Amino acid sequence: MVIPEIAAIAAGAIELISQKFIKAGADELVKRYTKPAIDKIEELWKVILEKFNGNTRAEKALKEMEEGKDNPETRESLTVYLKDEMKEYEEFATKIRTLAEEINAGKIQDNRKIEQNQYVDNNSKANYINANQAQADTIAAEVHNYYYDKDS
Repeated sequence: MVIPEIAAIAAGAIELISQKFIKAGADELVKRYTKPAIDKIEELWKVILEKFNGNTRAEKALKEMEEGKDNPETRESLTVYLKDEMKEYEEFATKIRTLAEEINAGKIQDNRKIEQNQYVDNNSKANYINANQAQADTIAAEVHNYYYDKDS
C-alpha cells in the first residue's frame, strides 16, 4: 500500500471515529451515512481499539476521544499511531482500508442542485473591463520602460 494512501485512510478513519463521540458529529454522521455504514464505523472503532491494546499513549488518546475530550492534537497523534501500524502490518492496513471503503460506499449522496446567480449590469462590466485594461496598460508601460529605457 502506498504511504500517501495510508496517511489519507488513517486520517479519515480517525476523523470518522472522533465524530462518533461528539454529539454534533454523531448527529452529522446520521445525516451523511446509512445505518450499515454507521455500523461499519463502530466496527472500525473496535478494530482500532484492539490493535492499540497495550499501547498506553494510544489508549490514553482513544479514551480521551471516547470521553468527548477530542482535540486536534489527539486526532493527529492517533492518526500517526494508526499510520505507523498500517505501514508495519499489511493485514491490518487491508482491514482498515476495506472498512473505510465500505463506510464510504454508505455515504448518502446529496443531490440537491446548487445554483449561484450573479447579477451584473452593463456599467459594472464596462468598469471592470476598463480597470483591467488600465492595469494591463500600466504593466506594459513598466515592462517597456524596464527593458527599453534602461540606458537613458
